[in-house]
Amino acid sequence: MKYIRTLLIINIFVLIIFNNINAIALLILPGTFSKTGPSNRSTNQSKKPTFSWTSSSGAYAYYLCIDTVDNNKCDTGGWTGRWMYWSDTSYSSFTAMKPGTTYYWQVRAQNSKGTTYADGGAWWRFTTAESAGILEVTPTDNLTSLGNQGGSFTPSSKDFKVKNTGDASINWTVSKTQTWVSLSSTGGTLSPDESTTVSVSINNSANSLSSGTYNDTITFTNTTNWNGNTTRTVNLTVNEVTSPLTITTTSLTSGTVGISYSESLAATEGTTPYSWSITSGALPSGLSLNTSGTISGTPSLAGTYNFMVQVRDSSTPQKTATKNLSIVITRSPGAILQVLATDIFVSSGMQGGPFIPSSMAYTLTNTGSSSLDWTASKTQSWIDISVTSGTLMPGANTTITASLNGNADNLTSGIYYDTVTFTNTTNGTGNTTEDVTLYIDTLH
Repeated sequence: MKYIRTLLIINIFVLIIFNNINAIALLILPGTFSKTGPSNRSTNQSKKPTFSWTSSSGAYAYYLCIDTVDNNKCDTGGWTGRWMYWSDTSYSSFTAMKPGTTYYWQVRAQNSKGTTYADGGAWWRFTTAESAGILEVTPTDNLTSLGNQGGSFTPSSKDFKVKNTGDASINWTVSKTQTWVSLSSTGGTLSPDESTTVSVSINNSANSLSSGTYNDTITFTNTTNWNGNTTRTVNLTVNEVTSPLTITTTSLTSGTVGISYSESLAATEGTTPYSWSITSGALPSGLSLNTSGTISGTPSLAGTYNFMVQVRDSSTPQKTATKNLSIVITRSPGAILQVLATDIFVSSGMQGGPFIPSSMAYTLTNTGSSSLDWTASKTQSWIDISVTSGTLMPGANTTITASLNGNADNLTSGIYYDTVTFTNTTNGTGNTTEDVTLYIDTLH
């Protein structure tokens, strides 16, 4: 019980001391303090400055005065016109002050005991900046575009807002250096707080650029006072386009039976040399395609021939391309006799036979455009001809046989010759001869 009474007495004593301290504090003026900004006698200050000061002990309020008269007092004609109450240790001006003007300012701290002026009562001064236009360009990022050779490029343009954030008019320009960049404007005049838009775009000249990375600098200039001069960059990436191997030959010239023919195939892209082949269909009889892409020869039959050609390049991996083509072979005008032998007729054997081969076949064709009459003849009695004359319509053919007969069995040893003569009796075109040779050995 005695212990509890002791604690109670101590608590009462502490409370009495605390209340007396507060009472004493109320009898003391606010503590000394100082202004911190704008600095005394500073120049070129913002027209919307922030006023700040240190804390004053014991103060429950502050009063700020901003004046335009250097008389160390707050006149009703000052900028604030009165002492302005403020509870904090800083104040930001929401209204712009006059440009190029000197202002005088003071802060006082106050409590129930009285008032304490900052810096021992000395007023500070500062001068605002002169009127000036300020160029501002937004956004701050650049135009970065990309695409394949020949275009298009994405994004193709970017808009920039050009604004005068100052309090005086300015003249401004915008420029670039590359021909593949276009500007919607090159400059103008902006009043305070006025803005305009400049569009920077990639134009059609970029379609001619080879693969690579390209850059340009867009320069925005305040030509009145240079405030706010800035640049933006245009970055353009042109990707290489790898074109496929392509056969560029679209058609082939016609040919004529019996007349020499030559035509070259062509391709583009890929890696040379190329290698050519026929993958389906067939060339006209008498024509062939070499690996270099040349179709050549002498066509022997009229008609339309459809086929597919293939080209391979020399790259790794190898590229290929195919195309369907055709060649039209026409008959020569008039009647034309064409004779094709199975082989050269050279026969041999012993006296009295037999002789090998004993015969040879010949195919007669009218490769012309009109009918023809023909004959086949020989001179030696030891040869027979199966058919000695006939008529062939355009494009028609027939086969005759020259064969050794029994008279050859009676020949003595030696070498014997004859000629089979084929004659176009209509106009003589295509007349030809085929040799016959017979070797006979002596019996032993």
